[in-house]
Amino acid sequence: MDTAGVDDYVRRVRAGDVSAYAGVVRETQDRLRSHLLFMCLHSADAVDDLAQEAYMHAYKNLHQYELGTNFFAWLKTIARYRARSHTRSEAARTERERRFADAALLESEAGSEPSDVECGRIEAMRTCLEKLMPQSRDLLAGRYVKDLDSQSLAQVCSMPASTVRVALMRIREQLRRCVQSKLSAEGVGA
Repeated sequence: MDTAGVDDYVRRVRAGDVSAYAGVVRETQDRLRSHLLFMCLHSADAVDDLAQEAYMHAYKNLHQYELGTNFFAWLKTIARYRARSHTRSEAARTERERRFADAALLESEAGSEPSDVECGRIEAMRTCLEKLMPQSRDLLAGRYVKDLDSQSLAQVCSMPASTVRVALMRIREQLRRCVQSKLSAEGVGA
């Protein structure tokens, strides 16, 4: 990537040639996507979304970029902060989903009647769980039924703890998408 070439595009954008920003994107997008993938964002959708957010933020704040410095380093910093924010919000969402599942289970055990929306979510979750590979279901059961941490699961499954954590993250994402798809198809609030 030619830093001087990127700076030329930035100068043109600042001078009012908005279309020149396409050159900035063209010159940096492969490296930015690789950087985001390296940050363990294994979802191509997440990489695309975060790259777009980084480019939009960079465009809005182009006046803050100092010509002659490294544009990609500046963009990479923006993307890193966006990725951290994304990771935090995903963790919070996962925690909310876990609490919902726990609450639904407790309510069903207590004999209270769940709402139609809750019934739809529970049924969608059951259907999606059945579609998982047996090893994935075993990992989920170990984590959420037996309440094993990733280190304990790693010993039971004979795999590194980091592999267990990544597998659980991917399984949860797969379940989330499946449940959302089912609820959308049934017209139930997601």
